[in-house]
Amino acid sequence: MDSNAMFHDTVKGAATSVAGLTAALAALTLLVRSGAPTNYTRQLAFVALQGEGFDYMGSKRLLYEMSLNSSYVQGLRMESIDQVVEVGPIGAAWNAGDNSSTFYLHSQRNPPGKYGDVDALVDAAKQAADGTQARVLTASPANPGLPPSSLASFLRVNPSISGLVLTDFDTSFKGPYYQSEYDDGLNAFQQMVEAITDAALVLARMLHSLAMPSGSSDLALNRTEAAAVAQALASCTLTDSPGLNCPEASALINPETRMYEDGTTSTAIFAYPGVMSFVSILPKRSSNKPQVPSFIFNYLGNLTAVPPRNTSAICSGDCEASLTCIGWRYDSTDNSGKGHCLNTTTNFVPSYSLRLAYNVDNSSRWSVDKSTRRLEWEKNYSWPEDSAWTESNWPENTPRLMVYQQESTSTQVITLVVGLLLTAGTAAVSWIGLKLFERHLKVH
Repeated sequence: MDSNAMFHDTVKGAATSVAGLTAALAALTLLVRSGAPTNYTRQLAFVALQGEGFDYMGSKRLLYEMSLNSSYVQGLRMESIDQVVEVGPIGAAWNAGDNSSTFYLHSQRNPPGKYGDVDALVDAAKQAADGTQARVLTASPANPGLPPSSLASFLRVNPSISGLVLTDFDTSFKGPYYQSEYDDGLNAFQQMVEAITDAALVLARMLHSLAMPSGSSDLALNRTEAAAVAQALASCTLTDSPGLNCPEASALINPETRMYEDGTTSTAIFAYPGVMSFVSILPKRSSNKPQVPSFIFNYLGNLTAVPPRNTSAICSGDCEASLTCIGWRYDSTDNSGKGHCLNTTTNFVPSYSLRLAYNVDNSSRWSVDKSTRRLEWEKNYSWPEDSAWTESNWPENTPRLMVYQQESTSTQVITLVVGLLLTAGTAAVSWIGLKLFERHLKVH
């Protein structure tokens, strides 16, 4: 769900990460609106991972917390996961020439027999594309395996999982603006919306076929409705305006507004993970999450909440028992911005390196985690040690280049002559003054 760039305050990661995130949110929205999940015999879990560009920090932390059965995951165990479908870069899938999107399915098949069988997932994805404007193809068997992806983290812990990565590329990734401020989606916004729409349709129909009871009918979805959902969410995640001032986000969070030197403002998503100053023992509290995770957390919580829900209770960040506070907005002066307690399984797992520990109970300080439990878990699954990252945290528009206008040759010559005359005049006045002073001394 994030990206990186030399200047962190400008990175948006539109085509490389945020478009895939938007497609997943749109797919979940379509599923919930259809009412089909109430009849599913298998449970679906949607996950947005942060910090994957830093040694897969998000997925590694999630898997570690699952091994501990910590309060962050609330019962989600690795033993319950048998299939993983990851949405990778999909922003460039749309081809305006034939009005269709082309997606590729990547899986880890080598060495044979070590990893879970993906044939059922591949068949479900290809069948889901029937009747849509999307083409779903299996990636080239000449590929060495998976592209860089979070799925690799899950396979490291449990190789028997069946997993696919859905992308817009086959044998090689092509991203001219990858991890730069120019990956903002502004030049190809409508093409990305089309790709997001097709990806959302394929994902929703695919997941429905995998989770529905045997003999159930296929999920009937309207592309016009799907395009409206994709357009609305993309306006939140891929644009400067409205950005997170869109209705879907502003009803749930208070978006941060950035002001630039030229006076313009932006409430766009910025995809750099940022700096974590502390870890809360109450991970669901709305005030303890960065802006983008806060939007995703609240959107998922509001979308997936089921009865009983205490919509009359004002939560102001906290709720009793198993309910979760959704829609709390800081600095709200009326009850509409103080959120409601909803019955949802949405969780928030802070993403930070396993080399670090935050001592909440004692000193409330960061320290290096040298616990045997952590070291043994990493050793059991052959995790490489996390790299040590440093944070420059440069302010926006740094470094700054100032360009001055060059004067014409005649102006430069005149300036030089005037300067020489002033210098000569100053020297002459000084010499005359000195002589007058010497004459004055001789007279006396």
